[in-house]
Amino acid sequence: MRPAAGSNSKAITRLRPYLRDHYPRRAQIEAMLEGLAPGNDPLVIQLLLGLARRYRTASVQEKARQLVQQIADRNGWSADQLADRTIPTAGLDDSGKLELHYGDRLFTVTLDAAMKPELRNPEGKVIKALPEPRQTDDPDSIKEAKAQFSTSKKELKQVIELQTARLYESLCTSRLWPQAEWREYLLQHPVVGRLIQRLIWLECDAQGQPLQSFRSTEDGTLINTDDDEVSLNEGSLIRLAHASLLTPESAKAWLAHFKDYKLTPLFAQMTRPLPEIAMTDAEGKAVQEITDRQGWLSDTFTLRGAFNKLGYQRAAAEDGGYFNHYFKEFGAAGIRVVIEFTGNCLPEENVVAALCGLRFEDTRGSRWQTSNLDLAAVPVVLLAEAYADYLAIANVCSGFDPEWEKKSPWY
Repeated sequence: MRPAAGSNSKAITRLRPYLRDHYPRRAQIEAMLEGLAPGNDPLVIQLLLGLARRYRTASVQEKARQLVQQIADRNGWSADQLADRTIPTAGLDDSGKLELHYGDRLFTVTLDAAMKPELRNPEGKVIKALPEPRQTDDPDSIKEAKAQFSTSKKELKQVIELQTARLYESLCTSRLWPQAEWREYLLQHPVVGRLIQRLIWLECDAQGQPLQSFRSTEDGTLINTDDDEVSLNEGSLIRLAHASLLTPESAKAWLAHFKDYKLTPLFAQMTRPLPEIAMTDAEGKAVQEITDRQGWLSDTFTLRGAFNKLGYQRAAAEDGGYFNHYFKEFGAAGIRVVIEFTGNCLPEENVVAALCGLRFEDTRGSRWQTSNLDLAAVPVVLLAEAYADYLAIANVCSGFDPEWEKKSPWY
């Protein structure tokens, strides 16, 4: 059973703009998070999970991680299990419907094909907004229904954004779900259950070896690329599929399947195969960095836009305000993806800059004392996805310039 939301909705609504506008006030923000953390309110937990994944102030991000782990430990769960068990439903019941008692009339809210809230009147007709109340309607009932509808729309947007990010991280970090948990907390969830219909999944054996790929349909049926219904083996494990885990033929078949059904993937899974990258150098030493796009020239603002579009954060500035990389955290795997460029200085100016290399940091120790991972130690899906990001950043550049070092003022 999914836990019901607690009484912190109003506090979180007020806190979100504060987090956005007053991020330098780290002590105040951390104190407010501390005050919200006791208990198992799903809204609070999801807020903390979002901050732990991405926030512009490092100490607040670290504080959110600590609070998430405290809540998980208190319940005897992993952080991933905690996140699964506390996904808000935006007020939707198990059938995917929210009922609004509007005076003596009953309006309903469901999700349309685009995952937008669809409001219907008592006759079942789709309408854009709740109508004006009747003179005989109870004012309290009207006020409550309007507030419920407004809260549901806001919460739905937040759930979709956060769960999409979580699912993508699960793809990259090779997360395995016990089948029973996958069914209960994802497949049967009124919002997430809709999201995962736009993804391809792998059933694996107890050792994590793939058995078959499948997707979920609107009625919860599991099918393969031939539209045949598939059955899952008792006790099997479930993970997200990826081009690096399937044959090229299977990847093409899934792309064709989605095209035939006019389905838009939640995010790309079959178009970023594992690249041919050497794991050792000519001397047999482990390789820790990819530099095949080093020297590709652009400017700092163009690169910043490309990094932001892909969800990367700017590194903390060093002495003099200098920074030279953007990063993306994968906390579940204890890995940080780092893409370096020739650098810029705060306040940022638009100057010539060149792309440098891609590397992976081990973050399982102190946040401030990291070490580079051998490429061979990086999960294959994460390696494929990060390399595709690296190429996407290179694609906004004008190409390789042999004089890139001389043209970059901060290198």
